[in-house]
Amino acid sequence: MNTTESSTIQLSLRPAIAENNGAHTLAEQIWRINAERGHFRSVTEEGLRREIEAQEAGLVETTEENDKEEEEDKVHTREGLAAARLELIRYVGQAYQEAAMALDMISLLLSKDAPAQGTQSMSPALKSLVPPGTIHYEKWPPTQRTNAELRNEDVVTKGWKMQSLNAAADSLLVGAARLEKEVKKETKYWEQVLSLSREGWAIRRVPQQKNVLGVQIGCVDAAPRFKSRGFSALRSNDEGDIILDEALTQRPEAIRVRIRHQDKIIGSSRLAAIDTKAQAPVEELVHRARDTLFEQELYQEMILEARQLHGYYIETRDGVINVPAKSPKASNTIPDGSKEVTEHILIDKVYLDETLDDYDGHTQDAFAERVALALRVLLAHGYRQRLHLRSQVPPPMTDKERKPPVTAILRPLLTVLQHWRDVGLLREYLKTTCTARKEAGAEASFTLRAGGPNLAAMESEAQSTADAVVGSITGPLETEATLRVPEQNFKITLRTYLGPPSFGSEFRISAVGESGAAKGKGDRSFENFGKLERFLDSRVKGAISAPRQEE
Repeated sequence: MNTTESSTIQLSLRPAIAENNGAHTLAEQIWRINAERGHFRSVTEEGLRREIEAQEAGLVETTEENDKEEEEDKVHTREGLAAARLELIRYVGQAYQEAAMALDMISLLLSKDAPAQGTQSMSPALKSLVPPGTIHYEKWPPTQRTNAELRNEDVVTKGWKMQSLNAAADSLLVGAARLEKEVKKETKYWEQVLSLSREGWAIRRVPQQKNVLGVQIGCVDAAPRFKSRGFSALRSNDEGDIILDEALTQRPEAIRVRIRHQDKIIGSSRLAAIDTKAQAPVEELVHRARDTLFEQELYQEMILEARQLHGYYIETRDGVINVPAKSPKASNTIPDGSKEVTEHILIDKVYLDETLDDYDGHTQDAFAERVALALRVLLAHGYRQRLHLRSQVPPPMTDKERKPPVTAILRPLLTVLQHWRDVGLLREYLKTTCTARKEAGAEASFTLRAGGPNLAAMESEAQSTADAVVGSITGPLETEATLRVPEQNFKITLRTYLGPPSFGSEFRISAVGESGAAKGKGDRSFENFGKLERFLDSRVKGAISAPRQEE
């Protein structure tokens, strides 16, 4: 037995240790399959067999080992580890937030029935925002709807759909009607704008409102107050009609000139009749606005000028400008007082829609109409003068503010009226003197030539003929008369200008020969017609008795 026991060998049988070629756990194998082939649904037995046959035939090269080495190298690098760590932290933080929100939700629900337990697990932020016990839950037993309820629900659903479709259709119809109205409105508006543009009106955008058009109805050289109002915006009403400034179109104004003789009106300028109640076309509205703005500026300029002409007995009372026209004492160039004036020119501004007194059919209607026309022409001439000044080189800059000069409108009118009066007195005197000498048997004759603009000479100048004609009225007026008697011939020059140096009429007389040339240095000047009359009486009428004594 000993021999047998000594010859027995005890061996320990253990399984051989296999080489660890990769992951052998089920989780690792599932991860590898998902990483290599996607989801299990894309892995089939038939597909695996075809892949094995292709590998055995040498058609597909196995790159599993290379991919594995690349992945291991990438994982074990520093950048890969840092990226994996950040991703893990992000997932953990997201899971923590979701768990915390779920815990707050459950705690808030429990705080209704168990406030102590619910508030204990609530976060401080939730406690500060929502009071405990705000949300509660209940269990409702599921109900089985009947066929009648289902049919009723189906009917309600169809009804709501039909109502929604009808509302959508009505909305589309309303939108189409509104669009059609807007199209008609825009078409009408642009037709009126094109009509104004065809007539030559300047149309451009409003500076402060780029989407609004405007029309230039006033002169760009008007006074600053009226220059800003001379550009009116073209806005449209609900029907598409263009509306302008109502102050200029609804109540148009105009200048009225009347002639009064001893408290009796003997003449009046004609005013246009305008029906403001009827709907006027846009062209007429623009013309009406332009005329009203022009008349307002004309009246304003005359009011300002009348303040500087009080020395010529021009008065402004109750909005009426009183200009003396004639005086019985014509010996002075300026009337001695307003009581001596028998005729006055009354200038005022009236509304055209008001009922005014009818002065038509009087003897001086034509004269009043000419005065009104002259006033408007003088204002237009003032525009041209301002344009001429703007085109010149500006004066040197100074600290003092330069005020624009007042447009001369009443001053030229006074100059013409006074010159006509003195010319009439001179003609009447010469006519009476010649008649008296002829009755006494002495020869006498006279010629009178009123001075005026030379149109032939004006055509060659830079300014237009119209400006030159109006400019001749605003300057000094001269009239020459020649009295021929056997003893001596006299040349009389009448010069009228309401400015320096004479500030009125001046009479110059000189002795001339038969050819018209002046003799010697006997020129004399008189400041009024009375002195001239006395001088001529002493020289001419004194010689009437000499022929009678010789006979």
